[in-house]
Amino acid sequence: MGQRSKEKGAEHERVIGRKLSLWLSHGEKNDIFTRNVLSGGSFTRFQKKGEDKGIPGDLAAAHPIGYAFLQRFEVEAKHWADIQADAILWGGKGALLGVIETLEKRVTADRSFILIARQNRRPDLAFFPFYFHACFEDSLMYHQLWIRRALVCRLDDFIKQDPDEFMRRVDQVVELRKKLVLRLASKVRV
Repeated sequence: MGQRSKEKGAEHERVIGRKLSLWLSHGEKNDIFTRNVLSGGSFTRFQKKGEDKGIPGDLAAAHPIGYAFLQRFEVEAKHWADIQADAILWGGKGALLGVIETLEKRVTADRSFILIARQNRRPDLAFFPFYFHACFEDSLMYHQLWIRRALVCRLDDFIKQDPDEFMRRVDQVVELRKKLVLRLASKVRV
């Protein structure tokens, strides 16, 4: 990866941190999130060693509101010259699907992911696991991709939602997922 690509990615992470900060704080604070050290690279390095250390994702919390949000979501920010979304249609993998597959492997009952991806000269898109459809306001236009795999919407449309209501709905979905995991685990034991 060239120096310009790294700079472009770092700037994208800063912009996403500011946008999400302003959204969560109802426009009052733009510094709730900061770029994660090594953009989550330390987390990945520790994971490969089997250690549970580091902060996953590209954003770190610099405020209690951000900390609570990152307990529920790992935020990845990607900026590509070509998002390669068409690769999915033609049966290929592409960078986008590769990142989503990596994030899906790190999902827990308590924490999921938001992938914010941008292609040159295009708006930011926000990707969520499919089960978060119940968290979106009815007015949000989103699309389901890959048959029950991911939801996508424009980031600027997503952040028009009330953050408190969104997080309340996220907490409900998380509790339902925990109950489902417990129910499935009890059936396996029988």
